[in-house]
Amino acid sequence: MHKVLRTSIILASILTTAARAQIGVLHPLPLPQGGDRMLSLAMSSDQSSIVVCSLSNNSPYTVRGVVHRVDSAVSIELGTIGAPSTLPILLGGVGNDGTAAFWGRYDINNRAAGNAFASRDGSTVAELPQLPAGTALSPNAAFGTTIIGDSTDASFRTRAVAWTANNGSFLLAEPVGGTSSSAQFFTADGHAWGSVTTATSAYLARWTITGNTSTVDLIFDRGAGLTAPYFTAASANASIFFGSRFTTNNANGPRRPLRMIGGTLEMLPVPAGYDNVATGLCSPDGTEVSIVARQLVAPFTTDMRIWSQSHGLETHTQYLTRRGADLTGWTNVSIWSGALGGTRLVGSGILTGPDRTAFYVDLLPTCRGDLANTSGQPTPDNAVTIDDLLFFLTAFELGTTAADLDDGSLTGNIDGATTIDDLLFFLTRFETGC
Repeated sequence: MHKVLRTSIILASILTTAARAQIGVLHPLPLPQGGDRMLSLAMSSDQSSIVVCSLSNNSPYTVRGVVHRVDSAVSIELGTIGAPSTLPILLGGVGNDGTAAFWGRYDINNRAAGNAFASRDGSTVAELPQLPAGTALSPNAAFGTTIIGDSTDASFRTRAVAWTANNGSFLLAEPVGGTSSSAQFFTADGHAWGSVTTATSAYLARWTITGNTSTVDLIFDRGAGLTAPYFTAASANASIFFGSRFTTNNANGPRRPLRMIGGTLEMLPVPAGYDNVATGLCSPDGTEVSIVARQLVAPFTTDMRIWSQSHGLETHTQYLTRRGADLTGWTNVSIWSGALGGTRLVGSGILTGPDRTAFYVDLLPTCRGDLANTSGQPTPDNAVTIDDLLFFLTAFELGTTAADLDDGSLTGNIDGATTIDDLLFFLTRFETGC
């Protein structure tokens, strides 16, 4: 009786939340006032603030921004972002208060330049300070009010660099013997990650940033040459890394996506007909990652996919539909990969005209206890039954990755090992029915 009552309470809670949030409905997000077409969008880590940027159709092609606080139905205009001849791109650094990080490239001298820390109330859009003259800037990621990226000096030496609202621009630390560095992404604890190269090898590197200083740790020896793996994203607990590697020492040649768990590299599948395939951002638990696939020969098309541990490669339409989104009236939808795995996704698609419309959609959490179908195949069927229990126990006995569900935190972060933690996590999911 106790178990039945608890299950009923959980179900009632899910249904109440679903009714309140209109589960599966794509909600269009208005452009900034004076905007003509969508340029970019991103969402804060707590899913409360969504920033949408627009570009005007006529010279001087003004970029504007707006913060949508969707839970409170409040929109805050940021006004014009940057100056004419600037094309700011919205990074993933949207603070939970709506603060957003942008960057742009000034056509007047072909230099990358900072364009932001747009305040929550839209009162200021402060330009980031520049590094010394002759330095080209290339921001790659943002976390809170810190942006990381690369700087290239007059001698073409690449250095990892950071910008903060209070401390300006500064170079990140390199180890003794370092010849170049590049800061690429953040993990949930605020660490910056990227690559450090020495005369003999290249390393996955982790920076700890404090104020305008940093320390660096070399985490994994990637090896030398273009065939060495290059990482672009990691799970929240930094136990799983995603990236790609070239199949030959040719920067214009084929490239394959990969993930690394516990220092072991695993190649991911590629869409048929595509030969230059890389990974983007991943879900916090490391079970999903965005895939960007390009053709190296005519017609040179680009395809966006999502790879998940449970479903393999899916189009964005397939992913949204599987998770319960109603795409009626929408075509050509795509998801901002920074929201993968969450219960609120943001993206864009074609709704009423030729230009893209931004949207957000609330979805139920993915069911981590749904591992197999009635035939015992590793294909979730939207039900947690004895089939899933038998499938898990078999995978657990064999020690395969299909049984790797948790790292002991009971949050669903996988760790590349099959242990008692996975058994306890699955039994909890099985008992609750999801």
